[in-house]
Amino acid sequence: MGWQKLVMIAAILTGCGTPETDTAPVDTGSAALPQPAVNAERSNPPIDQAGETGAIIVMLGDSLTAGFGLPSDQALPDQIGDRLEASGFKVQMVNSGVSGDTTAGGLARYDFSVAFHQPDLLILALGANDYLGGLAPADAEANLAAIIERAQGDGVPVVLTSVEARSTGIDDPRALAFGEIYPRLADTYDIPHFQGLLSSVRADPSLLLDDGLHPTAKGLGLIADQLAPFVAAYIPEP
Repeated sequence: MGWQKLVMIAAILTGCGTPETDTAPVDTGSAALPQPAVNAERSNPPIDQAGETGAIIVMLGDSLTAGFGLPSDQALPDQIGDRLEASGFKVQMVNSGVSGDTTAGGLARYDFSVAFHQPDLLILALGANDYLGGLAPADAEANLAAIIERAQGDGVPVVLTSVEARSTGIDDPRALAFGEIYPRLADTYDIPHFQGLLSSVRADPSLLLDDGLHPTAKGLGLIADQLAPFVAAYIPEP
């Protein structure tokens, strides 16, 4: 990692606080995206591959990524990009979030949601709807593993994210099972794991939409404050 990148990461950390890392198993059960899946993600035109526009970062996820209930420029990928650029990084963020999507859906659309953009980095943020929909943890893990393998086969680094569960493993054995997926995948594929996407907003109703589940633009900003410096460390050198 060059000294310029270290300076830029330090700038983000100074302005945004310290991100959570994967010190304990967490669960993806509480992104809580009960709205029906839609047929298409936000419209993403082909990305300029000239290299002058910076690193291409795709965020593959569900409504937490898509920016459910918000203008497109306030979605999480956009806010991450704003913070990275404010700290000196040159990036293009691609919002590949589909509200209501599952890990199977993310895998099925990998070619046009990820590979099509020829990204330099993939942020993988799926699994909440698998938990909410009663899908098997083993299937979710297999789908996430397949996405990671596709990306690594394409030479694309992956940052894995997860959402902490509201319930404990004692109260909900499925929560524990889902929580174990993410650190295990991170270890298996030697990729970074950012946990607790909603931990900074969940306890404050003012940071959530009226459904009590999805963050407001301000709430997503707090998430971006934590996730941006974490992601910055894994942006490939130009």
